[in-house]
Amino acid sequence: MKFVCSECGDCCRDFGHGPGLNLFYWEAKMFEEYYPFPVLYDKKNKQTIALFWNSRINNCPLLNKNKCIKYEDRPLVCKAFPLLNSGLISGKDFSFSLGCSQEKLLEKIAKKINSEKDENKRIEIMKEAFDDTFLALLQLELTRNFIYRELEKMEDKGLIKIDDSLNKISENIVDVFDLMLKTGHISKDKLKEIIDNIQNLKDARNYLNKKT
Repeated sequence: MKFVCSECGDCCRDFGHGPGLNLFYWEAKMFEEYYPFPVLYDKKNKQTIALFWNSRINNCPLLNKNKCIKYEDRPLVCKAFPLLNSGLISGKDFSFSLGCSQEKLLEKIAKKINSEKDENKRIEIMKEAFDDTFLALLQLELTRNFIYRELEKMEDKGLIKIDDSLNKISENIVDVFDLMLKTGHISKDKLKEIIDNIQNLKDARNYLNKKT
């Protein structure tokens, strides 16, 4: 079983009625309207840390006649659609987004993946069924883990102090990657490397190479 996009364009419409798009800051610049979400509050520096940026526009401005005009450079969350959870990082079942026109096929693939106990075999099923879509999902999951892991390191260094009870949006908003750079937690060269790894799915490929 192999998933092939039907190019219906439905996944690029009606963001305003759903959770929207979680974007990295360099992706958010493709859109006119975006806001920080989800966020954490750093009480040490009295600032809001934007982990991602979100767009809830009704219809994607990059969509033209059911084709994405920025297809090769589209956001990672778009590249991962319709997949939600690989199960490799979270330990949960494989899952996909409801609303895709090929929901019945996705249900069959999900059942096959979740019934397989051997992790390497699950990986092979996902690779065969989804190709780079699976890689994009895995990259997204690894990057989310990386962000939270680095925030913990920054807190241990005393660079920030997260207030778990106060995830508010203040006037002072900083993107999480800019924060890593401004505090000296990472260098400019390291940031470039991180972004390159994300955009080219390098972390996902390295993860799978170590697994298989």
